[in-house]
Amino acid sequence: MKRTISCIFFATAFISWTTAIPTQSSSDPNMACPSQLEGADVESLLPGIADGSIVLVDVRTPNELLETGIIPGSYNVPLAEIEAAFALESVEFKAQYGFEKPRADKLVITCRSGRRATVAWNSLKELGYCKARVYFGSFLDWQAKNLPIQRV
Repeated sequence: MKRTISCIFFATAFISWTTAIPTQSSSDPNMACPSQLEGADVESLLPGIADGSIVLVDVRTPNELLETGIIPGSYNVPLAEIEAAFALESVEFKAQYGFEKPRADKLVITCRSGRRATVAWNSLKELGYCKARVYFGSFLDWQAKNLPIQRV
């Protein structure tokens, strides 16, 4: 009887101790996040935009987009809204922004020069978007390569 009680006590103590230890699960957004973000260039964007294998999100303000135009096939989620937007459930995201909420491995972030896109990536990695990429040259690079621009 004493041995059974001791075993039960030990098992209970062990279970309590192991559940109290903080662990990182594979769903922990910070666990697998690289310290350096991955970049994308025009050569990787063009086929991805054409076949829908990437989702290009421009984080500039709507006024900037009106002034300069956008990369064809890109979507707008302003930097000021990026964290709140990607924290939304998929249905709410689509209703508010007009496109499906992308998976991290399909997401490429752009802006005017790449600076705000990098800021957006740093915000999104906290939400598990570690595999998202940044188009470092962004709109200025696209424009310098004389690629088409869509007016909005």
